[in-house]
This record gives sequence, structure tokens and C-alpha cells, in this order.
Amino acid sequence: CFIFGDGLKDDKWLVENFGHSLSRLELKDLLPETWLHGYILTAVACKLAVDVRAWGKNGPWYLPSNFEDLVVKMGWTPKKAVENYKNLYLCGTFECTKIYLPMNDENRHWFLIVVF
Repeated sequence: CFIFGDGLKDDKWLVENFGHSLSRLELKDLLPETWLHGYILTAVACKLAVDVRAWGKNGPWYLPSNFEDLVVKMGWTPKKAVENYKNLYLCGTFECTKIYLPMNDENRHWFLIVVF
């Protein structure tokens, strides 16, 4: 009820996670039969990456939902992508165990690429 109740302000920030905040309006993407926007997946990726770093060991990379756009559409090199994301999403830069990359197919379907 606190998140989805009628009459509550949509602009109230309910999740704050290392630079990724989500409002009540954005969290409504979690309701059934609602399109899931990338900012939800990006906030989850950030939280998972923070948890892995807190363990103090190498682990998987959880990349944000816009990673593909930045690398493919903007022409980033792999080196530039790692440099730009290493502090927020990557741990053990050269010793990761897996890479999780959410991909969006023209706003029709989400899928997850897992690289071992």
C-alpha cells in the first residue's frame, strides 16, 4: 500500500541507492502488465554490484540497462566502457566471474545476456 496506494504523491523518492533513486511513479513499473523500464534494472544492477564489492572479493559484473546503447550506438571502446563503469558496476576489473547485461529489443522485450 505504501508504494502503490491511491492518492499518494508519485514524486516521492522511495529508493536511494548510490546515485540511483526511484520514485513511487517509477516503482509502479513493477505492477503486473506494466512495461518495465531500464531505470529499474539499472538500480538493481547498481545494488548488486555494491553488494559484491562489500563482500571484498571478485564476483560478477552487473551492467546497467543503457550499457549497450553507450557501447554500440555511441562507439565506446571496451576500455572506455570499463573505465567509465568500473567504480559503480564492476568489481575485480580483470577477474570477474560472470557478466550480466540486460538488453532491450526495441521496447518490445527484455532479455538477459550472461557471459561466463
